[in-house]
Amino acid sequence: MNKTQLIYILASQNNLEFCQVKHLLESLQFALEDALNKGEVVSLSGFGKFWIKSTAPAQRINPTTKRIYQCKSKKVAVFRPFKKFKYCVK
Repeated sequence: MNKTQLIYILASQNNLEFCQVKHLLESLQFALEDALNKGEVVSLSGFGKFWIKSTAPAQRINPTTKRIYQCKSKKVAVFRPFKKFKYCVK
């Protein structure tokens, strides 16, 4: 399922216009990005939890040249589903 398909499903289930649902979904995405950029943990009851995790610097090997190079540490978004959401998917 992609974003457009999700918007169509939500619009039809809630008797809303496509553009209204699209705006709501984009607002949700913006709010999540804003909170995560501030370092906050976002917890959506019954769905899951989003947070930012820092990865450690590591050494990698280029398979073509066999040269070793350093990768910097970076921040990645992490999602962990809650039990209710996790177990409804079989």
